[in-house]
Amino acid sequence: KYEGEHLNNKRHGQGVFTSSDGNIYTGEFKEGRFHGQGVFTSINGEKYEGEHLNNKRHGQGVFTYSDGNIYTGEFKEGRPTLK
Repeated sequence: KYEGEHLNNKRHGQGVFTSSDGNIYTGEFKEGRFHGQGVFTSINGEKYEGEHLNNKRHGQGVFTYSDGNIYTGEFKEGRPTLK
């Protein structure tokens, strides 16, 4: 389910996407993909707040694991860049 802005029949701009399994993304879209600032909350309790690129965590963000641990820093292609 998607509620938000469209461009050329694609999710584009600000919106809220809820997947069929209950995960929720609230934020910016570009050409149908998560792109820009957004918050992704999974049904297992994990949460990511930060930058996205092509549906992946990419850039600066904060990831909260389901056990409560938190990683703050940079992500590249969906993974934290641990230094």
